[in-house]
Amino acid sequence: MREFFREIVHALESGESVELVSVVASSGSTPRGTGAWMAVFPDGKTLGTIGGGNVEYEAQKLAGELLASGGEALRHFRFVQGDAASLGMVCGGDVTLQFQHLPAGDAPAIAVLRDLMESSGRNADTWLVRRIEGERVTEMGLADREGVRYLTGTPERLPELLQNKAVWRDGWFAVPAVKAGRVYIFGGGHVSQALVPAIAAVGFRPV
Repeated sequence: MREFFREIVHALESGESVELVSVVASSGSTPRGTGAWMAVFPDGKTLGTIGGGNVEYEAQKLAGELLASGGEALRHFRFVQGDAASLGMVCGGDVTLQFQHLPAGDAPAIAVLRDLMESSGRNADTWLVRRIEGERVTEMGLADREGVRYLTGTPERLPELLQNKAVWRDGWFAVPAVKAGRVYIFGGGHVSQALVPAIAAVGFRPV
């Protein structure tokens, strides 16, 4: 996850805008659950995934359009075969995606994401918290057990947002982005060599 946000920060600082696509709600059987992320860049490159298949294709296409216009959106997709509004996938569920526009050189966004990357080194539970009003993200900041950073105020019922899974409630969307904890691995064989990058990728600190 640290690499994911590092790429976004690098793009913003290099003069590129980024469209951050998030699964803010899901129900039934879906390729990826709430909290999944994908970043779309002006050259068509993507980072992360929201599930692949038609939903990711449609999301990439819309993200490209929003990048060009500087827009944001909230869209609902269905995975039900035979339904006229469906994408034709056989999962049998529904997802809601939020498209957040991060303009080139966006100093507040860069500060939040840099702090988030540093939090992974501090071994502290940290959530990325965003205020969604209508189709737009109007605030973005961080939260931990001690409070919030970069937000103009503290969300009501903040503890209910700080869960081990992504939560969208009362206009706030909180995703656990850094999970505290070390994993001690004994031995240096082929199993350990495969475990270390997998464990690091989900936010733990392997020792």
